[in-house]
Amino acid sequence: MDRRLCAGLVIFGAHGCFRRDAVNHTASAEGVCDIQGGLRIIVTAFSAARASLRCAQGRLSPAIFGAGDSAATVRVVTIICEPQQENSGFRETSMNVSKELILSLYRTMAEIREFELKAREIFRSGRMPGFIHLYVGEEAIAAGVIACLRKEDYVTSSHRGHGHALAKGIPAREVMAELMGAVGGCCGGRGGSMHLYDPAVGFLGTNGVVPPGIPIAAGAALSAKLRKTGQVAVAFFGDGAVNNGAFHEALNMAAVWELPVIFV
Repeated sequence: MDRRLCAGLVIFGAHGCFRRDAVNHTASAEGVCDIQGGLRIIVTAFSAARASLRCAQGRLSPAIFGAGDSAATVRVVTIICEPQQENSGFRETSMNVSKELILSLYRTMAEIREFELKAREIFRSGRMPGFIHLYVGEEAIAAGVIACLRKEDYVTSSHRGHGHALAKGIPAREVMAELMGAVGGCCGGRGGSMHLYDPAVGFLGTNGVVPPGIPIAAGAALSAKLRKTGQVAVAFFGDGAVNNGAFHEALNMAAVWELPVIFV
């Protein structure tokens, strides 16, 4: 599969739709629908030539994947956006998913959940310094998105980033040691919950301030493009980050410079 990711791809897990009117050529995506109270679609792969998101004016527009209503089953769909034409739309078809992929995603989600529950227990006991923001209930987002990245691809996070760090490959022991301020942590115990960082696995950090991971991801994507490495960058953030100039500036730069970055 062609792993090239489109510029300015935005994935929302709470609302939205696939904006067919912004696309001028065929684009496709594979999404794992994993429901547990909120999340509707998790993109596990995206294959599209860069030209796929060029509209008639020659500018890049983000394709938006979003959530639907509540559902009770887990299934996999293929969403195909056809070239613009009268009465065209997207169609949804079923596809087979390997048992290995399903188990891998489940293991990642289970690891994140168990890690966060233990972190909460230790924090409430008063043995953990500082403060933590848990990722409970959002495990499927990190598992699904990061499953289609390579080790050398980049991820930036927010203040709620334990799950992203674990899914990207930082060992749970090192993450927990960092939360405890221990020397065995991924940052030697100096960073804590909101400053997890490990460039060896492409994890460019959690952040105590809400939006900084967004422009950092755009910068990492620009670096990858200039170096022609084929890497992509993913920025995870919450809805509160969109009320900040960094969000709009990063998305504009990603579109204008055609950066290989995904905003989630």
